[in-house]
This record gives sequence, structure tokens and C-alpha cells, in this order.
Amino acid sequence: MFAALIKANSAIMDVTHKESLYQKICDIATHDAQFDSCWIGEIQSNKSVKPITTAGLGGAFLKTLTVSVDPNTAEGHGAVAESYTKRQAIITNNHVAKIRGTPWEKISQAWGVKGSATLPIFVDKEIIGFLWCTPEQLTF
Repeated sequence: MFAALIKANSAIMDVTHKESLYQKICDIATHDAQFDSCWIGEIQSNKSVKPITTAGLGGAFLKTLTVSVDPNTAEGHGAVAESYTKRQAIITNNHVAKIRGTPWEKISQAWGVKGSATLPIFVDKEIIGFLWCTPEQLTF
């Protein structure tokens, strides 16, 4: 994990385009930190979170996710919305229980997602997006 953090820090210093940086971070998460899947999404004006880049398993599926930080929508009740509301990382070691009753419950069970890490991305104290990863092991 330490090597992955060093690579991520280097990417932040070296990459000049946001989308390239996002892709590099996702690649580091799946190749070096050994997460199964990773995506980075940005908050849109309608409070939806648009996946920008993905890496690992299910990349094509992850780009189709409908996620929101708006609690008035069905998609606004997962780890991303919780991370947005609490303004902190959300680590889930029992993903199935965490997303029970959400639009992603069945697909997550079928996909075998065990846990997840949702990290808000801040710019000038404002959350602009999220890094979301699923681990290869049951717990972090």
C-alpha cells in the first residue's frame, strides 16, 4: 500500500490533465494497491455523480452507474452520498448490508462485492468528486 501511495503522490505532481490523473490513480489502485475495481466520479450540477475513469473489473459497468449525492433520490442513499454528507471517507467491510435497499443491491451481490472504500475528493474545501474502490479481500 505504501508503494501505491508513493506512486499516487508522484502522479499528482507529474500529471497535468485532470482526466489523466484520475485514470492514473485508478490504475494505481487496481494494479499496485490490489483493489478489484476503482472509479473516480465528479459531482454534476444536478447532484448526480458522473463516473469519469475506471480501472479493474467491471470498468464498462462502472461507467454506467447512476449515483447521486441528493438524498431525495434512490441513488442518493449509498456510500457516496454518506461520504458527501459526512465529508469523510466511508470504509465498508460488509458492502451487501450497507447497500441493502439501494438500486445497486442486486448487482453488487451478483458481482460479489465484499467491501468498499469511498473517498471524497476536495478542492478548496469543496467536495468535487469521489474515489471508490472494492478490495480483493473481505476486510481492509
